[in-house]
Amino acid sequence: MTKKDEENMDAFHRNQLRRTIGKTWPHRISNKNLYKRCREKPISLFITSSRWKLFGHILRGDPRAPAFRAMLFYFERSDKKNFRGRPRCTIATTLDNDIKKTAAKIDTFPLTQLKSIEDLLFISTIAQDRVRWRRIIKDIMVVAKANKPIVFI
Repeated sequence: MTKKDEENMDAFHRNQLRRTIGKTWPHRISNKNLYKRCREKPISLFITSSRWKLFGHILRGDPRAPAFRAMLFYFERSDKKNFRGRPRCTIATTLDNDIKKTAAKIDTFPLTQLKSIEDLLFISTIAQDRVRWRRIIKDIMVVAKANKPIVFI
């Protein structure tokens, strides 16, 4: 998903939360107070967390599984063909962006990039340790929350 897609999803989610608690126009409630009152967080954070949990699940699974093979195929093909126009927004580029944002904020973050098969296999070895993987996801979520303009309680 692009940044604009995430913003649209969060706006739609807030609209649904407002309808649920009965705070529609002309009654107003700030986004911060809305999330606090509903004990919720932006849906984009839930998606980010779920993306990383699924990625870890795929990496810990059978290397012959279709999802893992698709990731390998993506990196095999990415070196050979450059597409015209805007860079494509794929799961691999989204994961790589999450890694870069987190590594820039947290010095001890163990991942550096996701650009090649070697990077994928390195991350796969890290994902085998579930406790360490949960810590990685927690670090990613801390940085993702800090990048959101809304303060969470």
